Amino acid sequence: MGSLAVIPTWVAPPAQQVVDCFRICYAVVDETLSFLRGGHAAAVNWVTGGQVSPISEVPEQPVPEHVARAERMLARVVAWDMPPPSLTEWADLGVEPREPVASNREWATGVEAALSWLLGLRAEPAVRLPRRLPDGSTPTAEQLYAEMVAAEPYAYELPEERRDGRNKAAADAALYRRLAALAASAW
Repeated sequence: MGSLAVIPTWVAPPAQQVVDCFRICYAVVDETLSFLRGGHAAAVNWVTGGQVSPISEVPEQPVPEHVARAERMLARVVAWDMPPPSLTEWADLGVEPREPVASNREWATGVEAALSWLLGLRAEPAVRLPRRLPDGSTPTAEQLYAEMVAAEPYAYELPEERRDGRNKAAADAALYRRLAALAASAW
C-alpha cells in the first residue's frame, strides 16, 4: 500500500475524501479481491505517489493533470473496448502515445471511475465515503436530524414523519461511523 505522500493541487475532491477513498478501497480489496476496487485503489495510489500508473505502468511522479487525463483515456480504451486515441488526441494532451499494459476490463473500469472523480469529471467518489465534520469526526444522529429539519421544516410536522426522519438520521450516522472505522482499519 502506498503512503499518500502527496495529493496534487489539481485533484478536485478535498484531501480527507481522497485519504478515505484510498483507505476504504484498500480495506475492501484486501477483503474481497475485487478488480473494480483494486482499480480504484491503484488509481488513487498512483496519483498520490505510491506506484506506477495502473493502466500504462508509467512511473512519472508527481503526476501532472494532463498525464492523469491520458491514463483515464487509456482506461476507457480497456474498459469499454474503445479504439486507441489518435495522434491528435495524444498531442492535445501533451503526452507521448502509449499502449495500455493492463487488460482487465473491471480493473480499468475502476481506474477510470477513480480518475474521473479525482479530476472533477465525476461528482460522486468511486466508493461510499463517510461524511466528516471539519474536525474529522462523523456527524451524530442528532446533528443529521437537525440538518434535515432545518432544510425542510414542513416535512417533519407529523409524529410519524419525525420518527422516520430520526430513524434515517440514526441509520446515516451509523453508516458514516462504520465507513470511518473501515478507513481507519486500513491504515
